[in-house]
Order: sequence, then structure tokens, then C-alpha cells
Amino acid sequence: MSEIGWNGRSLQIWKDGQKIAAVREKTVTHTREPIDVTTDDSNGDRTLLPAPALRAIDVSVAGVATEDNFQAFLQHWKDDQFLDVQVRNPDGSAESAQEGFFLGNIEFQGAYNDAVVFTAQLMSSGPCQIEPGS
Repeated sequence: MSEIGWNGRSLQIWKDGQKIAAVREKTVTHTREPIDVTTDDSNGDRTLLPAPALRAIDVSVAGVATEDNFQAFLQHWKDDQFLDVQVRNPDGSAESAQEGFFLGNIEFQGAYNDAVVFTAQLMSSGPCQIEPGS
């Protein structure tokens, strides 16, 4: 382990037991939405419950479109099923969702004199699990 930090490549997004190919950037957002129970009796101070109304993991990946990932993402976009996705963190821990991940958006973009690139947004469904690193 580095005392300074980790290389960005050590944060990996896996689908169906394999690392998603040709990824350049990835973002993992841990969401907790509060339950607001503020009333007139709160004298203008916001009052929240300690347990969240919603807990979720959102994953965004971006990279170079390849023969391996282009058709796979298009097929997943057409299918009405959750994807087996796992976030593998630099510290060795892994995150997943009990039901899987919903493929929300996929975008392909081609600029003059550059590679065709993709972005995809994945949203967790069901309870989220975090397995500690070994």
C-alpha cells in the first residue's frame, strides 16, 4: 500500500466477472438521501432522521469504444435485466448490489481525429454490500 495514495487504474469496474475493457475514467458515487422531519416547531432548524430514506451506488465509466465493449453495451441497453457489476477499490475492498446494476444511459461520441469514446451510467438496485479487502 502506498502512503501517498493509489494509481487511478487501481479503481476497477467489473461486469460479469471481467474488468470492463478500455476504460479511461470511472466515478463511484455513494448516495444517502435524508428523511427531513422538520416542522414549524423546529424554529427554522432542519431536523433529519439518522437513517437515510435511500442508499445507493451510482457508477459512471468512460473509455474507448472497442469491438469488445461496443456491442456488449448496446445489447445490455436493449435488455431488461440487471447487470452483475462489482466495484473493486484500491484498498482491496469490493462493492456490489444485491439485485445488480441498471444500465441507465450509454453514450457514444466521435470527434474528428480522435477515438470513438463511450460513457455509461450504472445504478445499483437492492441492498448494497461492501466486502472488506484482504
